[in-house]
Amino acid sequence: MENNWWEHEGEPASGAGQDAEMAEFEARQRRMYERGRVLVYLIAGVNILFSAITPLISGEFNLVRLVVHLLLNIALICGFSWVRYLYIAGGVLSILMVLMSLPQLSQLPQVPVGPVVVLVLVTLFSIVSTALLIFSKSIKEYMYQRRTG
Repeated sequence: MENNWWEHEGEPASGAGQDAEMAEFEARQRRMYERGRVLVYLIAGVNILFSAITPLISGEFNLVRLVVHLLLNIALICGFSWVRYLYIAGGVLSILMVLMSLPQLSQLPQVPVGPVVVLVLVTLFSIVSTALLIFSKSIKEYMYQRRTG
């Protein structure tokens, strides 16, 4: 039997091996998309939760800020890449601001526990979510699929 360059050795000429490879590739892409979807929904959900909790702790409720935050999280879920980049920039700035304010925070005579706990949680979330938004291939695949349909 003649072995052509486009046929893999030992595989039938019908392309059954290529079909299996394509099916495996598509299954991997679906899993990556689903993982990215879960991560994006989780990031958006926690963002919304912190948006709702922060005014309760600070005592300063701002409806416009809450609505804008909700709309940005909806846009993130819908796959708008500019929102992902906005959240990356905001996360980096948030982390830097907290790190820069730590020396002043430690000099306060009496620091209330509630706001400090929320600050720590928000900072940890910013670190994790920013890293995921930057490096996660699953989130990138989800955003790409949402954007291209």
